[in-house]
Amino acid sequence: MKKLLYILSSLGLTATAAATVVSCTVPQIKEDYDLKVGLGIDRSKALDDSNLVNDLGITNFYTIGDSLSDSGGIETIGSLGLNEIFQLVRPLLDKIPDLIIMLEGLVDGIIDGMEQIPDQLKPIAKKLAHLVIKIKKEKVENVKLNIQMTDADGVEVAGYSHGFTNQKPAAVVVAEKLGFVDPSAEVTKASNGKEFKAGVSTNVVGLDLESEQYGSSKDKYNGNNYAIGGATSSTVDNFTGILLNSVQINDQAMALVKQHQTKSTDLVFMEIGGNDLFSLIDIFHNRNKTSNWEQQIETKLDEAIGNIKAALLTLLNNDVKKIIVANAPDVSLLPLYNNPSLFEEDNPDKEENLAVKEFAHYITGKFNKKFFDQFDKINKKYGNTMMSYDLVKKMDDMLKEFTKDNPKKIADKPSVDLFAAFPDPKITDKTLEITMTHKIKDGLTVADLDNYFFWDSIHPGSWAHTSVANDLFDNYILKMFPKQQQ
Repeated sequence: MKKLLYILSSLGLTATAAATVVSCTVPQIKEDYDLKVGLGIDRSKALDDSNLVNDLGITNFYTIGDSLSDSGGIETIGSLGLNEIFQLVRPLLDKIPDLIIMLEGLVDGIIDGMEQIPDQLKPIAKKLAHLVIKIKKEKVENVKLNIQMTDADGVEVAGYSHGFTNQKPAAVVVAEKLGFVDPSAEVTKASNGKEFKAGVSTNVVGLDLESEQYGSSKDKYNGNNYAIGGATSSTVDNFTGILLNSVQINDQAMALVKQHQTKSTDLVFMEIGGNDLFSLIDIFHNRNKTSNWEQQIETKLDEAIGNIKAALLTLLNNDVKKIIVANAPDVSLLPLYNNPSLFEEDNPDKEENLAVKEFAHYITGKFNKKFFDQFDKINKKYGNTMMSYDLVKKMDDMLKEFTKDNPKKIADKPSVDLFAAFPDPKITDKTLEITMTHKIKDGLTVADLDNYFFWDSIHPGSWAHTSVANDLFDNYILKMFPKQQQ
């Protein structure tokens, strides 16, 4: 007992001594690192392209996000990435003797006779060989990616916005309502005549596209819509990450700030999360192949929310105060997870499909709770200048409205096959054009798309985009800029 009392008294003396030392120490100032996020961005080349074309006092409108806002973004960044990679390998192509052109008619036979190439890969090898010959023959200098939509017969559909819906995404419709886009010409009313086009980061696939090596031009990168189809707020682990990991949500925010002289009277619409949820659901679907799938999901969630926070702070710390932030929709309602064919009795994967759908709903809720918790903290800290937009509630309301009293309306099936065709590349004016095609499903016409809520298995059609745009304008933007309405 005496020994115990001695130890306790010693601890007490130690604590007293420690307290004395602490009380004599100079108080430490806790630095708020949130206030420094985004301040190190080089803005020396930022353009002042603001223009007051509306009576709300909004000087510019930008979007960052994923395919729900993409309007030519994936096409633009794909063209840039492919072209810059082509420029890197071009010296190697130049070293291939011109004699290969004379072998054009013999290529197929040569490849057929090569035992070292597996038979299943020979068709691909033939296409690549013919492509190299065409590049040499036509003296190709550039590469361009085109994305189009066709009807079931392969005829290109007019009015397609080169994004992931059949007409204009919500972001473009909002831009029209704000006066930044002429609805007929789809160009801004600003004196510079710049389109409301895709803006992209200049570090695509890790290359510094602003360097003289790539013949940089501001016009190639500066835009208003930085949203990219497939973009995430967490790291993409599959091969598409080669491109998409350079355009994550914070990369988009940094590109916007780097390229534009942002103002407190600018408006930004940000939406993100759908592709992050797809990645989390894939981890769950493959849960039997790994022992730590739950930890993987938690890690991905934390990374996603951290990057969303960084994107918001990057904007807020660079004078962008008016931001409307949309969360992720309930992806369990998408045809990808909700198509009736997935749950038919004769479907051997019925039970797993049900489990995946339930998890999709669960993880959407978990993601959005973390999303809104972080948003509320940041918004309070920065004076409540932002507004949150609940896509879960909006989507639920839209689905009910779309199918109300109309049995012809379909809300659980897609009407278009995404990237259904990848035709042979064509060469025009020394430019290699690669066209990827979204195709309307067999048996459907362009007019039939109006009866489908969803465009493909994950993206809504134009009706939903217009509904969201009207809601954003009437119930959010007009409230965010109240003084200018008087």
